[in-house]
Amino acid sequence: MKQIVQSYRTGTLEIQEAPAPALRRASVLVRTAHSVISPGTERQILELSRASLLGKAKKRPDLVKKVLDKVKQEGLISAVRKAQSALDRPVPLGYTCSGVVVEAGEGCEEFAVGDRVACGGAGFACHAEFNCVPKNLCVKAPAGVTSQQAAFVTLGAIALQGVRQSEASIGDRVAVIGLGVVGLLTVQLLKAAGAFVIAADPNPARRTAAASCCADVVASDPDALHRAALNASGGNGVDAVIICASTGSNRPVEVAGEISRRRGVVVALGTVRMDVPRNLYYQKELALKLSMAYGPGRYDPSYEERGVDYPYAYVRWTENRNMKAFLELAAAGKASPEKLVTHTFPFERALEAYDLLQGKHSAGAMGILLEYAGAADAARTVYAAPSPGRTRAPADQLNLGVIGAGAFARGVLLPAIAKIPGARLHSIAAATGISANQTARKFGFLKIRTDYTEILEDTEIAAVFILTPHSSHAPIAADALKAGKAVFLEKPLAVSTEQLDQLKNVYGALSADENSTPPRLMVGFNRRFSSHTRFLKERFDDLGVPVVLNYRVNAGKLDPASWLTDPAEGGRIVGEVCHFVDFAIHFAGAEPDAVTAVTGAPDNDPSSSDCLIAALRFGNGSLAGVIYAATGPASYPKEFIEVIGGSCVGVIRDFKSSLFHADGKRKKHFTPGQDKGFHAEISSFIESLRTGMPLPIPFEASVLTTETTFRILKALRTGKTA
Repeated sequence: MKQIVQSYRTGTLEIQEAPAPALRRASVLVRTAHSVISPGTERQILELSRASLLGKAKKRPDLVKKVLDKVKQEGLISAVRKAQSALDRPVPLGYTCSGVVVEAGEGCEEFAVGDRVACGGAGFACHAEFNCVPKNLCVKAPAGVTSQQAAFVTLGAIALQGVRQSEASIGDRVAVIGLGVVGLLTVQLLKAAGAFVIAADPNPARRTAAASCCADVVASDPDALHRAALNASGGNGVDAVIICASTGSNRPVEVAGEISRRRGVVVALGTVRMDVPRNLYYQKELALKLSMAYGPGRYDPSYEERGVDYPYAYVRWTENRNMKAFLELAAAGKASPEKLVTHTFPFERALEAYDLLQGKHSAGAMGILLEYAGAADAARTVYAAPSPGRTRAPADQLNLGVIGAGAFARGVLLPAIAKIPGARLHSIAAATGISANQTARKFGFLKIRTDYTEILEDTEIAAVFILTPHSSHAPIAADALKAGKAVFLEKPLAVSTEQLDQLKNVYGALSADENSTPPRLMVGFNRRFSSHTRFLKERFDDLGVPVVLNYRVNAGKLDPASWLTDPAEGGRIVGEVCHFVDFAIHFAGAEPDAVTAVTGAPDNDPSSSDCLIAALRFGNGSLAGVIYAATGPASYPKEFIEVIGGSCVGVIRDFKSSLFHADGKRKKHFTPGQDKGFHAEISSFIESLRTGMPLPIPFEASVLTTETTFRILKALRTGKTA
């Protein structure tokens, strides 16, 4: 399929060939018929992407701070590598479209193949021939609504949510400041609600459009808006103001307060500066509200991506129900988005539409519609085109398949794999073709896929790297082992005892089957392979005594919307604390015979607190403590390890330096940046495949680490030693 993509680094736009997205649970695959370019939002994206690095830094100081924190925590080289990976990430454009369902995933019984639908959501309803859209961001198009009208569904829902926030009712006097597409749709919806509408914008073409949308009064500047507001309200001021403008100026917020009646409502729907003039708003006792996009559910992964709806009785108007309501108004002729279409382009000429958007004559452009001729089948494999100057590895190398193309894969593991002789990056699979496409170009993959099972079925591929969200690790690993592939599985091995037992059963059955390929699976517990770990472990192993180990982790807070916070993904204990448990087991050289743990929550519920202290006692007399704190600053080093035993002390500071103190003498080891062992880990895995030697981390060792991590959870639940 083809899709419009922009480089965040350079701002370059192109129509890329990419595999159709994989069908996910609670989602539908849609063949796009029409999509809408929103001039306001998409122009902002273009301007940010095309800005220089300094310009990007000025516009996004929050991201600059994150990079500086990474420099302090991980070192310059690691921080630069991750920043470059983020800059290289392609940006899919578009967030509102219409089309026809061609596949319906599990949990989408309300949709059938052939249904006409309207879709919303950045990253889902893109300018692409096929889109995989979660069901809560997809609604059926009513009879009488054209595909062109339905393509405006997201913009219509945004406008409708702004109207709801204003609480406008029949006869209310409402001002709309800013008459882009959303502003004009807001005018239409207010008229449908029976309000008297005053529309304001300095652009004459937009004022003309507002008049055609039945605005009662149209104003060109603040003075005219003041007069209109006073005239329409008998000198009292308007009941509500909806700000749809997009500007860095504070003037819309000031004007809105000036023209409002006492105890009126001001709704900030557009992106505007909000230095609220306190005295003005205080003296009138104004209510200032923000309208968050399409409505309740926006930015909630459970609602948007996993299809968990809000109770109808308690959240009457979700973003999905707003989308449906807008289409119903369009079907009844009370909303007319087709009146806002100023330009229509075939999808093949979409780049001309963006040239128009940024050109001298863009002032008259409002709704820009893209028409799709109808793509062929939704192929989920395409051949990659390597970046200029980058050649693919020779065909006689060990062929590797990679499943997952997230930030960790692009910024850490793939750069490590690419440096290893004898390895050939053959195929990459990711849920979205755009992510897989960019990653394939950067690292020289041969094939791009969105269906990982095609990698497992490919007889040319000897080993797979599984770098997907945690809950999918064990199921994909089991499928890969059954397909006869060697497996490198990024931690954790499993997120539940049920998953672990199923994977152990598959591994055991294959091991016992003389006719099958002996299973080979290694989990990415990389800290074992760090030169700092080796530096200390060799010295303590020579002593042959029990040790007391303390592992302190300044983990930092997670964004509440992060997929890592989803209980279905195992949480932070299963997903990250497993690393430190594995280090302790590896260093102690024995199995834990007792595990205790407490969290910062009174009831020890790990979902209520990200702070944890776990204690492990080993059969050889060694002890280990893991202190996991999520309340520290991101700028402070993340990991500190201290080992004591045999009158000696060893220290690792964030895997940048290590120290061994014995008999008053010190031995030190330094690395230029962080050495968490990634390169050595991957090298040893690939070398074991090439030579037939045993894997550097046996499957049984990974099972032990995973079971010990689950024992921490059990200790928390029961309050007893596990």
